[in-house]
Amino acid sequence: MLSIADDIFEKINCFGVGRWLGDLALKLGFDLPGQNLSPGSFHTTNLGRGRILTIGRTDQSMPDNKDALYLYRVQGGPSAPMPFGLNPVEETLSSAMSKLSRDTAGGDASDRRVSFFLNEGKVIELQFNEWMTGFGRILMAGLGGPIGWSET
Repeated sequence: MLSIADDIFEKINCFGVGRWLGDLALKLGFDLPGQNLSPGSFHTTNLGRGRILTIGRTDQSMPDNKDALYLYRVQGGPSAPMPFGLNPVEETLSSAMSKLSRDTAGGDASDRRVSFFLNEGKVIELQFNEWMTGFGRILMAGLGGPIGWSET
């Protein structure tokens, strides 16, 4: 069974996950946007402690309106659950690359944000602390338009 953070990452940028998204909303204590969220629009929910979810609505017609919603972006601070066994206190660029991907961008001395590009157009961005040890923020997102969820 996946951790909540791994499950969230797996379903980032996927529509057709209405039941799961409803369960996540109950678990984390937020309300899903209603039917008034128009296709192509986004709704941001701040859960506190640096946890921010952005939910989008696809233009795909779905029998259940919740299935047209998808997680566009999820941001968290160091106290948020972490995917892939990331450790916000001890993670280094090298250890994060071994867990995520060697396909990266960013990470210079003036901006310690590093984006790790993973399969299916998904990205995890870590904002490392000074000396590039540990991180204070994680952002998970999908690149490109939303895709239909498939259990493969």
